[in-house]
Amino acid sequence: MTEDEVYAMLAKAFGPGTRLKEFRDLGPLEGLRESVKYWHWAEDIQEKATSDRKWWEYENEKTLAYVLMGVFCWRLLGHDDFPALPDASPDVLMDEHAHLCLWSRSLPLDHVHKWVTCHHDRKTNRASHPRCKITGGKGSVGLSHQICDVCGEERFDPQPMVDRAQRMLKERGVVL
Repeated sequence: MTEDEVYAMLAKAFGPGTRLKEFRDLGPLEGLRESVKYWHWAEDIQEKATSDRKWWEYENEKTLAYVLMGVFCWRLLGHDDFPALPDASPDVLMDEHAHLCLWSRSLPLDHVHKWVTCHHDRKTNRASHPRCKITGGKGSVGLSHQICDVCGEERFDPQPMVDRAQRMLKERGVVL
């Protein structure tokens, strides 16, 4: 996909009234810095939300910031064209934002996340998946959660992407 196609896809998914157009003409480094700042702003304002409706509005902002981080990480790695959206499970395909998150999260990696369920035994607290990163913790007894079959990242944990973006900025001497 071209950059124009990516931005058209994001505008369709997130709507024309979003902050998306602020990012359109930014270079890779500036765009990554601004998308990380946007993430932190949305996260902070969401924590202060006084209603469920407002909380979900800011969740949409966070999701857009998250997807933009992946886009700018990809561009910062020197790529101009983008891969197509990956194949995904039916539950991901039903949610356009989830599909975009899977796609963007995979851009700076060497793989597309493949989600599997990891179960923790109630007696031994052993995980059913060898890549599980939380095996043995007190809170993991009897836990069932989704992780990537390839790298072990938690499905609903945005922090690895945020950390990757911040690490890429730091490596280039950019301070937020």
